[in-house]
Amino acid sequence: MNHAIQERGIAAINPFHNLKVKGAGQPAKDRLPLSAEEAEGGSASMGSQEDHQAIYLTLWGTRARVNEVTGIVVDDIDL
Repeated sequence: MNHAIQERGIAAINPFHNLKVKGAGQPAKDRLPLSAEEAEGGSASMGSQEDHQAIYLTLWGTRARVNEVTGIVVDDIDL
């Protein structure tokens, strides 16, 4: 957010400034990812929006960043 505000000259305050992150500072083993059941539940909550489901499950399955998944284009894929 800070980067976007600076780069685009946006007259705004970062709404995430001083946000407390649950589990921050904890060992990695204590910050486990969603289980398969939890991930499927999140996907199911999106109803019939198949594109959103696909993005959500790709994020969960690959651990990629949102911009890595949503910014991909066909030419980026080498099969």
